[in-house]
Formats: sequence, C-alpha cells, structure tokens
Amino acid sequence: MIADRYDVFISYSRKDAALVQPLVDELRRRGYRPFFDSQEIMIGDDWKPRLKRSLRASRVLLLCWSANAQASEIVHFEYSAAEGLVKPVPTWLLDDTPLPPLHQSNWSRSTNVSAIADQVQDRLGWPLRRRRLVLAGIVFLLVLAVFWNYYRRWEMSGEVKDRVTAIPLDGVTVTVTTLDGHPLGEGETGKTGSPGHYAVSLPGPKPAFVRIELRKSEYDPEGPKRVPTARPYSDFLVKQSAASSSPSSP
Repeated sequence: MIADRYDVFISYSRKDAALVQPLVDELRRRGYRPFFDSQEIMIGDDWKPRLKRSLRASRVLLLCWSANAQASEIVHFEYSAAEGLVKPVPTWLLDDTPLPPLHQSNWSRSTNVSAIADQVQDRLGWPLRRRRLVLAGIVFLLVLAVFWNYYRRWEMSGEVKDRVTAIPLDGVTVTVTTLDGHPLGEGETGKTGSPGHYAVSLPGPKPAFVRIELRKSEYDPEGPKRVPTARPYSDFLVKQSAASSSPSSP
C-alpha cells in the first residue's frame, strides 16, 4: 500500500539510538519518510516479517555502523536482507569499527547530521511525497488532455461553387450527420457565406468520416456524401434547368 512506502530504512543498533535520532528528525524535516523501527514496530509485532516488508517498501537502506551494530543480530539480518533485495546500502560510520567487506567503498563518516542528510538526499532525489504529487499531477493532466481531445468541439469546413462558372455560392445549407444518419448535435447545420465558405461547429468526439448534404434553391441537391473529416470538404452544385424547375403540365 502507498501508506507503507518509505524513502529510507534506518538500520542501527538500539544502543546508538541517541546518535541516529537527530538524522531521522532531519530527514523528516526535509520531507522524507524514514523507517525507524523504534517508532514503527509495535509491541507484539512479528519483527522479522515486519522488517522484511518495510525493507521491500524502502528505496534504500542506510546502515548506521558501529561496534554496537556489528554485535547486533538484527542489523546483520537487515543489511543482508537489503542486499538480497538489491537495495542500495550506503553506510554511515558512527565509530572506527571495521566495515563488512561488501561496504568498504560505500561509506561516509561525519558527526554533522546535516552533511549526512545531504548525502542521503543526493542519493534519493525527491521525497516519495513529492514524487507522488508530481505523478498525480501528470496523471491528472493526461486525463484532462484525453477528455479535452475527446469532448472538445471541432469544425467541418470547406467551400461550395457553381459547377459551370466556378463562382463561390453563398446561402448553401450544409447538413452534417453521422454515417448512420444521426445528427451530430447542436450546430450540425450551417450555411455558406461569402465567398462560398462554410464552417459547421460540431460536438466531440471527432469521427473519421461523416455524411454531408448540400442544398440551395435553384440547384440540384448534393448528397448525402461520405467524406473524411481530416481535411476541408469542397464541392460543386449544378444549377437546375428551366424545365426541371418549372411546374409540370396537367
């Protein structure tokens, strides 16, 4: 669970608690979440499974090494388990006790708690809390972008001309429907203006194809035609002949 995640697991001997506590406090002040067993493990907890879970949930193990730590079965268990989990194990030397062989080149010695905290911070980067906030922000923006692209309005545009003269025609009614003939919503019908351009505003999501029908008095109707929405759609209208536009004789 997210609540069980830690930035750094503090491995130390309880006999060194007074030396280690200021570092724990400094890390917390900087926004990091350390696992410090004296404050995390409750009376009655089965400590080995609890330590293993916490190690697995920690980004690094900080080994606070001393004569007391060397004599501690729990400390040996902790850093051995961390190595088995392939966790980084930086080491803070509290005295001159020789290090285990695997940690000879990965240690720091300082009585300045702030300097040790600086080194831990350099290794960890942002605290988990900040990482979660940034990740949540990124996820929110991605979801917002998906909704925006899905639901935002779009335009179907183009131009209509007289087929014979190629003169742009104004006043042409442009009706846009889905491929199954259903209107796309408010704004599915528009008219061409001068010089013959139209732009019909439509609700999202934008389909790959629509049907367009063009109508103007004194011209033969065009459509409905299946057209792609990726580019403007232009067409021509044919003027009706005098015979076809006049009433039929009884």
